[in-house]
Amino acid sequence: MSESNGPAAAETISSAEDAGCGPRQWRTTALLSLFLLPSTWHLTVITFNTVSPPFKCVSSPNITSCRADNETFCTKWRFDVTQSNTIISEWDLICENEYLISLAKLAFLLGVGLGGIISGILSDRLGRRKILTIALTAQILISTTIAFAPTLLVYNVLRFALGWSCVSVIITSFVLCMESVADRTMAGILFHVTVPLGYLTLAGLAFLLRNWRHLQLAITFPTLLLYGVIYVVPESPQWLRSDATQAQPLALVRTPRMRTVSALIWLLWLVVYIGYFGIVLNMGSIAGDIYLNTLFAGLMELVAIILSLPLLQKMGRRFTFICVLAAGGLCSACAGALIASTFSTVLVVLARSCLSIAYVGLPLYTSELFPTVVRNIGVGFSNFFAGLALVLVSHLWELAALAEGLPLFAVGALAALGAASVLFLPETLNKKLQDTVEEFESEAKRSEG
Repeated sequence: MSESNGPAAAETISSAEDAGCGPRQWRTTALLSLFLLPSTWHLTVITFNTVSPPFKCVSSPNITSCRADNETFCTKWRFDVTQSNTIISEWDLICENEYLISLAKLAFLLGVGLGGIISGILSDRLGRRKILTIALTAQILISTTIAFAPTLLVYNVLRFALGWSCVSVIITSFVLCMESVADRTMAGILFHVTVPLGYLTLAGLAFLLRNWRHLQLAITFPTLLLYGVIYVVPESPQWLRSDATQAQPLALVRTPRMRTVSALIWLLWLVVYIGYFGIVLNMGSIAGDIYLNTLFAGLMELVAIILSLPLLQKMGRRFTFICVLAAGGLCSACAGALIASTFSTVLVVLARSCLSIAYVGLPLYTSELFPTVVRNIGVGFSNFFAGLALVLVSHLWELAALAEGLPLFAVGALAALGAASVLFLPETLNKKLQDTVEEFESEAKRSEG
């Protein structure tokens, strides 16, 4: 039992266990899902912050674009900020400085990868609500400071720290939700409803606020309301009755079955994120309007959530993942083979839809596989591989220089590898969540025996 136990803890556990799937637990799911909103905004806002307004060279007015064969060197650019004022126009991130845009995007993703590990360890030791409060406070302070960043270097450092805090908020709130609600499938999927809502609302805010600093503040201030959510949501009943001293990262690889599951689930996160976000980035060419692209992404996520619920509830986790990954991989590979055909676009849309289901269901499956004492650590390490995948995605599409359809072939192969890895993972539908690594190993031996 964690050190937080006592009469209050016992009351929390009892009330949570007796509630079943009543209104109180659905309220908990709805409230905790709100934590995804600001994190979705911060992840996606870089898309709008890196839009390049029309520009021309002040020293040579005839130059209005960057070309490798230009013999005239421009020393000063002028941007048309009447349309939008972004970090590109503010810090001249064009021509020879264009590579700095990738660094700005990479900073946040590196923070996501590293932050998930640390927050997972602390949350399993100190409790979900305590770390959620700390991470939320950091998110608000860092996000506000970004709006006043004087240089690109300061902006990137703060974006790294923001990625750290955002992933901490996401992981901790999700695990708290999974450990507080009896119907894990329904809660795990509905928890993600605010992701498409985040896409849709950000598109509207970005359309209205064309100055990146104003937009940054607009997505920060609503986050203050989440302190009220922390106040009314109780601590995880499973964490309260667990032994927090067992929350050691090495526990993920200390025992044979735990080691196997950890390796396979991390591989799955790497595969799903490369495949899903690889196709998401590639589909940007379908429509040129950035606001419509973001709206489309939100609608696609909503469709994935709607389809995920009956599939995961009726078909189980393993069978659903095997089917959607195999189908998504096949569609992606076929799209690569027919890259010059208009039918290729249809296949890419189908592949994205399949991988969207895997993307939405993966956090649920992961939280069910890891026992309570290392659940946040396990999910945190999984997010490290998600961050690594996001870093690799940008380089994946460089394979098109060798063969135009090669990136889609690579996505197909990775999806097939992911489907094969799920064959060696246990089913968790309607199974009791394990509290300790010992319980996990015992259950694994019974299932294999």
